Amino acid sequence: MQRSTIIIVSLLLLLIFPAISLPGSSQDVDIPFWDAAWSYRQELQSPIPTNDSSAQYQPIDLRITFEKPCWTENENNTSIRICSWYKEKWYELESQIYSLKKDTEKPSYITECNVIFLIPTFADGTERYFIYYNDGKTPKPTYLDHVSIDDENYSSSPLPEVSAQAKFYGIKEDGYCVYGVGQEGQLLDRSCSQVVVKQKKGTKVFDLIESDQIVSFAFSYYYGSKEKDESASDQVFIGKKIFVDGNLMVEFGIMSESKKKDVQTTAIYKYYYNPLDEKRLNVHVAHEMLKDATVQGIDNIDGRFGSIIAIKSRSASVDSLNFGQIYPYLDFYGENDKIDQYQLNQNPASKDREWIVSFKDDATLGKEAWLSYGEGKEGKANAVLFASNQGLVTSGTDERDGIQIKAAEKEYVNFLGTEVDYVSINFGRHSYKPGYSHDITIPSNLVVQFDAEVFASDTGGYTAVQKESHLYQTLVKSRQLSGDIPFEREQKRYNVTVIPRFGGAHLTYPWLSNRTGGAFPVMWIELTHEGRVIAEGPANRSLLLRAKKTFSDILEGEYLVKVYLKRGNTTKRFTGSTILHLDKDKKVKVFCTWERTIKFTFLDQYGQGIPGIHGWLTNKDGVLYDENITQNNGELLVKAPYDLKDPYTLRAEYKDFIIYDKELRQSITKLNEQVSIQLYNFSVIVTDSLDLPPGVELTPLLVTSISNRTIQLTPEASQQGHFTFEGVPAGDYNLQISYGDFIDDMHVTVPTAGNIIRMKFSAMFDLTLDLYDSKGNTLLDNNIEFVIVRDNQTLAKTKEKTLSLPPAQYTINAYLKDEHIGLKQVKLTNDKHLMFVTTVDSIFPLVLSLAFSVLFGFFVVLTLLKKFSFSSLLKCLAILLVILSFFQPWWLFIGSSTTPPAEKITAMYVNPATMIETRTYYGEISLNIAEMPDIFIMFLAAIVPLASLACLCLVLGILSKRMQKKNYALLLTIGGVILLGILLSSFYLGTTKLTETSIGAVQGERLLIIPIGSEEILMHSSWGFSIGFYLVCIAVIIAVSSLMLDIRIRIMQKKKLLSLRNQVQK
Repeated sequence: MQRSTIIIVSLLLLLIFPAISLPGSSQDVDIPFWDAAWSYRQELQSPIPTNDSSAQYQPIDLRITFEKPCWTENENNTSIRICSWYKEKWYELESQIYSLKKDTEKPSYITECNVIFLIPTFADGTERYFIYYNDGKTPKPTYLDHVSIDDENYSSSPLPEVSAQAKFYGIKEDGYCVYGVGQEGQLLDRSCSQVVVKQKKGTKVFDLIESDQIVSFAFSYYYGSKEKDESASDQVFIGKKIFVDGNLMVEFGIMSESKKKDVQTTAIYKYYYNPLDEKRLNVHVAHEMLKDATVQGIDNIDGRFGSIIAIKSRSASVDSLNFGQIYPYLDFYGENDKIDQYQLNQNPASKDREWIVSFKDDATLGKEAWLSYGEGKEGKANAVLFASNQGLVTSGTDERDGIQIKAAEKEYVNFLGTEVDYVSINFGRHSYKPGYSHDITIPSNLVVQFDAEVFASDTGGYTAVQKESHLYQTLVKSRQLSGDIPFEREQKRYNVTVIPRFGGAHLTYPWLSNRTGGAFPVMWIELTHEGRVIAEGPANRSLLLRAKKTFSDILEGEYLVKVYLKRGNTTKRFTGSTILHLDKDKKVKVFCTWERTIKFTFLDQYGQGIPGIHGWLTNKDGVLYDENITQNNGELLVKAPYDLKDPYTLRAEYKDFIIYDKELRQSITKLNEQVSIQLYNFSVIVTDSLDLPPGVELTPLLVTSISNRTIQLTPEASQQGHFTFEGVPAGDYNLQISYGDFIDDMHVTVPTAGNIIRMKFSAMFDLTLDLYDSKGNTLLDNNIEFVIVRDNQTLAKTKEKTLSLPPAQYTINAYLKDEHIGLKQVKLTNDKHLMFVTTVDSIFPLVLSLAFSVLFGFFVVLTLLKKFSFSSLLKCLAILLVILSFFQPWWLFIGSSTTPPAEKITAMYVNPATMIETRTYYGEISLNIAEMPDIFIMFLAAIVPLASLACLCLVLGILSKRMQKKNYALLLTIGGVILLGILLSSFYLGTTKLTETSIGAVQGERLLIIPIGSEEILMHSSWGFSIGFYLVCIAVIIAVSSLMLDIRIRIMQKKKLLSLRNQVQK
């Protein structure tokens, strides 16, 4: 007994005497006042370490409660100053205050405010920061106003397909435009509310061409397969407000919603002054669904929270159309705690979205929660950083928390040397998890809120992004929004003090651990909300006082207080907990015991551990205490403090099946249980109606309903058309394949269905071939035979122009009398009309030209026989030339290359109004109808009617002259000539405008880079007006000559008649 007493006393003395012997710090007393005119100061603690250069110019935004009276009339007239003490010298730092809380009794004084300052360049971790203030009036601060915000408008339309009309907030820094944030308008084919556009360094006036980074924070999903079937919260502008416009920070909010009024976004943007090249814009986003929605059509856009957008525009000759860049890499910090990388196609060629990252890739952000688009580890990086990868979903039935990445590319325009490409990297709902079904249901009670930072670095790559993420996730905790209704509901904040009792609290002394660096035990306190740690830290304890920890500025709400007995970084035991309802400043006592370890081992029928079982440990009130997931050994380990009155409840799920949900038996320290589950594996072989593996991506689903819950299991794809379901519990299921409007369903019973199940994929689509000859005229020949090829296998030979085929990629070859006349590749994913241009030359233009030539010959004979006037013959020749021009190209582009052997010929016709592209690449010829702006197609379509009207005037003029109605004949001829002149000048001006925005000039010759497929080839190119245009020019000259001849004849006839009259009078 005596020996035990000695040991206990010795331990107590060991803990007590170091605290007595070490004197308190006198550093604060030794630091002189910055200025004797100021009465008070309080020391500020930087939320981040400042001994690294990446901390320089980081904005520090702190909420300050003043201990003494602080004179401040408003944000600009205040006694507040921020100073730094460094190497025995004071430095005044530029600062800004906002969100003032006035003293209710003294309106010229404040009790709280937010203060902003930047970490100075001299910071090395040894500097200290103080806020100075006075109880009387002081001079105003004279800091430069570095940042400003203005309402602005923007309009640009270099191409009909590339246009922007927008109202936006423009953020300027020291006179230069750094960001524009869209309020309403259009960018390309998208609305631009909530779109952030960063400008290049040195930009004075906002311009899309000077964009360096584009990020959207609009919520979006598709309810159909067409581009117009998108519901996005950037479509309708609701409201805006500027909250703060200070010298170091501006803050503003924008509200917008979808056209369907089913989703609304509120975003509050905050920009802090930063004189360095790296820029950052902070945003708090709240997405709110107002109606239930189901994703259809484009299933990869299944509820995105936002996106990084890249536009690359290239023109062979117009410099103003050369802007933007598609970078090669997408990097992000994955949930496997490593950096994942995807490579992007820097020259996409598909008019449809090509998904580089789809929902099936399960590209989910990990705890560092950042994604970077750029040049990789070093170089350019455009990034979005999140405060956390958890806690975004604040409401939503059956919604998974987290952030999932999808990425797509497409080609918008590729016309006459002008190409516009587009990349969209979406971050959004955690809609898919391997082994589970794709969640395409968006509930009406879904609310998503998150804090994010838009970050850009020219040289740092994702390495700089990762460093910035560490700093941002720390700094954002100390920041708050100005906000007000309706932009942000005011949430009250309180202080809470946690006092642990028993459980080893009397044996902890954190001061000793901090002083010595030794692994002495401390009481570690955590505040958690919905499973996420909100605040944490060690309990402070002095010699004579109990251990306690105070957390400041905690949002009101329900929290679980967790107490751990912690030693170093390796030992952490869960010893106590309590539920906290925080609605005012509180002190809460937590009675601690010891940690109880609960281990469940889940095994299959073969005694093998089952990975992927998710377990939740809750108390009797349903509050989550711990959760875990089994690994390959099948062990599920959860921990909680021992509670005599509550043995806890464990709920475990495997692939959405509830496999365990019971109250646990009471145990003192440990509980070990074993659960066995019958699981089965089987394969599904899917073939289409051609007995081939499906030519499109499919995911069979295994569906069952249990207790009003629908469970969907997804397989692993081992090879094309072969799918493997693993670890399926016994039972009745429906095996389903859904593609578009087609649903294939069959009932299966596991395990009696066997190891291999065969299933037919029934989807069929109609492919209608719209045939055209080499000039773009409709081709009606029924003798053309089509050879259908898929995966180098000939499937069919047919003369039918409408084919029913399963969805897949096909190559179609066309033959006429065994002569190859065309080739076309098509990805059949729905009913489609395919424009198939062949090498067939129509005989109709030749026949018509011969007919008119014979007719003209007949008129020549009549003229020689003096039965037909020479001026009328000229009019007939003009008409003939105009008609011949209908069958000739009016404008022609020719480009050729010897290495590699390639040629591109683009011919513009007016009948029909088309542009035919003929590409020859390594001897393989393909013809296509080129895409032209709709307005120009309408213009071309008016050429033939206008020319026909001019020819009709000339014909009527000839007939009128034969009928001796010479006045009418003259007027009709003049009308015909004027119409032809209008036609020529209009075509010249229209073609000039079109080519100026593509290859630079209507006529020319130079080396141009021409895309052929996925390659860009340097070709010697020449272009300009062609035979059709020149034929009409000659026709105008001839018509004018005939008109002049008619006028000359009339003048001579009048002179002769006048001479005869004079002779008669004599």
